[in-house]
Parts: sequence; structure tokens; C-alpha cells
Amino acid sequence: MHLIDEVKVFVKGGNGGSGCVSFYRTKFNPHGTPDGGNGGNGGSIILRASLDKSSFLDFKAKPHYKAENGKNGGRNNRSGANSADLILLVPVGTIIKDTQAIEVLGDLTLPGQEIRIASGGRGGRGNASFVSQGNRYPKFASPGGVGEDMILNLELRLLADVGLIGKPNSGKSTLLNRITGTNSKVGDYAFTTLDPILGAYRYPGDDRHIIFADIPGLIEGASKGRGLGHKFLRHIKRTSLLIILLDISRGIPDAKSDLDVLLEELEFYEYEVFSKKRILLLNKIDLVNDEKEIEEAIKFFAGYTNQPVFTCSALNGEGVDIFLKYIFSMFEPDVKAG
Repeated sequence: MHLIDEVKVFVKGGNGGSGCVSFYRTKFNPHGTPDGGNGGNGGSIILRASLDKSSFLDFKAKPHYKAENGKNGGRNNRSGANSADLILLVPVGTIIKDTQAIEVLGDLTLPGQEIRIASGGRGGRGNASFVSQGNRYPKFASPGGVGEDMILNLELRLLADVGLIGKPNSGKSTLLNRITGTNSKVGDYAFTTLDPILGAYRYPGDDRHIIFADIPGLIEGASKGRGLGHKFLRHIKRTSLLIILLDISRGIPDAKSDLDVLLEELEFYEYEVFSKKRILLLNKIDLVNDEKEIEEAIKFFAGYTNQPVFTCSALNGEGVDIFLKYIFSMFEPDVKAG
């Protein structure tokens, strides 16, 4: 089942209950005393970030949500009950947009964080609340207010420290498996990774960890939506560091061509993403027979980053520990505990 990371949802707050028109009459008071109660408030729609949710699958199956209406007012000054808010759980990392106003309403980045989206209508006033010197026996009440409604666009941006990017078949899934044991699918064909995958690397003997995200392979034109492109690029917007994985077994010219495409796509998509810190990781050195070729590649690609160029074999683990120690040092003391 693929990650559903964007969905449209229709939400509406409950209407307020109507106020009541009522009179308490006795033989000594034939006109009666106004005693119509107020209506209750309608429930609101609230979105709450939850670690129990990882995608918008529930909203795909059911895109319409309405909170309950407030109860009507009653006789003897009885107010109608307020209706409970309808709380919808969404994944941590959810961005909420109003499709009509084209604006961001909220960005839920912490578990338990919530936002009131569609407020319920206020309860109407009963006739008892309209009594005045000029009108001691009002024979009217007000209806409840209408609850807000809107069409939301929910967008998930994964919360990761490090984003792994590379051309299809560059070895990202194999590397993530090696680092975190996520068991991402691996195969000898492009687009093996169809969804972003998260994995946590815990430093040996330490409770702290760094979250890695394997972003599906980028191809030329990804920033314009080609292949698996545009929808996945947004998942690296929250990362602090990008690891660009290059297949060095195909030689420097092909690896250089891949790097040019990747950097171009990042820049076309958004300069903020392009300007993130990045490290070049030359993968598949186990397939390079000549050690001099690896040394030449390191020297060549050093001109494309202000960070050290690393080499590794994601398949057999060579060089991975050295690379990880450096990554870990970049995040100290900000790495997470727990």
C-alpha cells in the first residue's frame, strides 16, 4: 500500500441550536413569562497531530466530515446542550491549506498539536433573552448560527533530519537498510522505492538518534512533476541535511551527469531546498576494481561541496561507519534522545 501524502477533505462545523419561544403561564399571569432558553453551540472540527497516523488513508476513504449541531433551547429557560467538537487525527508533519483562500492554515509538527479548522455556529437566543422595557413579552427567538465549512488540502511533509536523494537505482534503499534496518524494497530496476521511507539511526551505545528519509529516485524533470518527482520533493523541505548518493561504479562522467541533474532539479523546485547543506556519497565502490579511480573521483567531486566527499558500499557496508560518524557529529548536540 502506497503512502497517501496529499488529500482533499470537506469539513463543516455544526450549526448552532435554535433559541426557544416559550411562556410560563399561570391564572395570575395570563400573558406568561418568557422562558425560552438559548440554543447550544455547534461542534467544531479540530485537526490533531498523532503519532498513530502515518498517512491520509482514512481521509481518502472518507473525505466528508461534519460536526454535530447544537441542541435547541427548551422551556423553563433550559439551554440546549453544546455539541462536542469532532477531532480528526492526522500524521505529525501535516500542513493544512484552505483550497479556496490558497493559504496555509496550520502546520502540525508536534504530537498532540492541534488546530480548530471549522468553528461551530453559536446557539440562537431564546425569547427570554430578548425581554426589554419596550418588549416584555417577545414572541420570537433567533436561529442558531451556521457552522463554518471549507475544503481543505492536507499535505504531509515527513519529519526527517537527513534526506537521501539520488537517481533511480543509486542504492538509497540499500543504504537505508544498512543504516537503519528498515527493510526497504531493493531491486535491479528503476523506481524500486515508490514512497518516501523513514528510518532511525541510533549511535552504538547511545540513546540518541537521527532520522533518515529515503526519497524516491529523482529523474530529469522531477521538479515539473515527471516520474515520481514533484510530490516527493516536498518531503525534503524539512530536512537539515541532504545526502546525494552517486553510483560511482558507472564512472566519473556518468556520476557527474547524475549530479548535474539532481542539483538542477533541486534548484528548479525551490532555492531553499537547493541551498541546504549537502554531502556527496559515492556508492558502489565494491564494483570499482581500481583504487585509483576512487581516489580520482573523490578529488573530482570535492569541488562540488564544502563538505568532505565520502565513499561507501551500501551492499557490504564498507565506509558506512565512517560516513555515519561524520553525520552524527554534524548534528551534535541537536540529535534526539529516546
